[in-house]
Amino acid sequence: YLSTVLEKKFGTLPTLHLILALTLLVSSLHTFISFLAYCNPLYSTQKFMLEHSLGYSGVIFTFAILETSTSRVQSRSIYGLFEVPTQLYPWVLLILIQVLMPNISFLGHLSGILVGTLIVNGVLDKSIFPSPDFFRYIEEETRLVPTRVKNHELYVKVPDNFRGISKENEDA
Repeated sequence: YLSTVLEKKFGTLPTLHLILALTLLVSSLHTFISFLAYCNPLYSTQKFMLEHSLGYSGVIFTFAILETSTSRVQSRSIYGLFEVPTQLYPWVLLILIQVLMPNISFLGHLSGILVGTLIVNGVLDKSIFPSPDFFRYIEEETRLVPTRVKNHELYVKVPDNFRGISKENEDA
């Protein structure tokens, strides 16, 4: 659901690029934080260094941050049990999922939220995400995206009003 919503806002090509970049960024941040925890002189722990993280869930948490930052909805339902403000939704999910399933990768999910927060606030937007005009150029002027793919009913071209993924690009 999240990637479909974002794909409609950003386009298929930027979303593909985002997925590939986030896979590297989230796992790199996860590894970095694990290493810092291991090297901490006050309380060194191998727990995070020995934790397996091979999933896509960190990317999904990044998508949750990106989607909630662009959403005009004021609150979200947590499994139909209660409502939370939209901006807190990924954080509440992080805690709730960790309580319900304590053996999953808390640090992987947290890394996804942190990467999403950095992107939304413009810290990583320009460094990992080429300009929307670059994606439009790839779509329209090159043969990198085959015509069959561009003409497929599920392919979403980069929208004309798309300016980027950080908050500073909203309503530009």
